[in-house]
Amino acid sequence: MPLIKRRRRRRRGHGGRKLPRMAILIIALVIAIGIGTGIFLISANAKPSAEDLQKQAADGSFFDGIKIAGMDVKGKSMSEVKQELSTMEQQMLNAVSIDLVLDEESKHLSAADLGLRTNIDD
Repeated sequence: MPLIKRRRRRRRGHGGRKLPRMAILIIALVIAIGIGTGIFLISANAKPSAEDLQKQAADGSFFDGIKIAGMDVKGKSMSEVKQELSTMEQQMLNAVSIDLVLDEESKHLSAADLGLRTNIDD
């Protein structure tokens, strides 16, 4: 039997059961970022209050999320939207072009030939 006993050194960190402080800090940071992002997304998608909707309806402006002919009309009045659509109206009608071909005969049709029109005032 040996007379001298050797002490076993305890390993800390990697070999033990406890997580190192750095790992705990990283986990806490990831959780905090996740919670913060969730709160931001929920508040960004929050629905307007009834009071906000009443104010917006009273001043005659369009609500959020409404698009007409690809144009976002949020917060614009009816007259503003009509004015912008009027400038787009002729461009949209000029874009209509149909070519009919039967055997050797062909016929080009425009929006006016087809009787197309817009109804912005309706």
